[in-house]
Amino acid sequence: MNRHLAGAGLARALRRCMVLICLGLLAAGAQAAPVRLDDSLSSQQRVVMRQEWRDAYPNQGHRPDLMTVLARATVEVRLKTEAYVGRNARVFLVLPTLANTGALPADLRIEWRTRGAMRAGIAAPGTRTLVFEGRIGAPVIGDWFDFYVTADSRALGSNVQFEPYFDLETE
Repeated sequence: MNRHLAGAGLARALRRCMVLICLGLLAAGAQAAPVRLDDSLSSQQRVVMRQEWRDAYPNQGHRPDLMTVLARATVEVRLKTEAYVGRNARVFLVLPTLANTGALPADLRIEWRTRGAMRAGIAAPGTRTLVFEGRIGAPVIGDWFDFYVTADSRALGSNVQFEPYFDLETE
């Protein structure tokens, strides 16, 4: 009988341990899925960039460095965060593929600088990059983004357009 009782107690303890492990795994994965932030207060949602040749003489032969264009744009970004005020969060800039190109050139580079609380960074189309991490302190957070694109002109259309958006994850 003692062996049977000891075996039952061990089985009960193992079940409790398994339940605790499962609950721990669920809690570890319980971080909220990314939520797309409303940026309708921003100055524009689609970024249209002005292009210029990197070199003053772009038509000299087939040198790759002479086929490089630069595109620039400045955009005020304002994100509605009222539902997250007082919470710790991470905000990501999500950069979908470029709107007017079929295939992405391997040397495409999108970089931005900011003027306030958001982080500067570099991204490739189809990626997301952390731009803010910390406590959300206001119903709207914002910053100015100076975007710079460097790309092979042979892969681009007449103007470079992309539609970045922002995701938020809470802790």
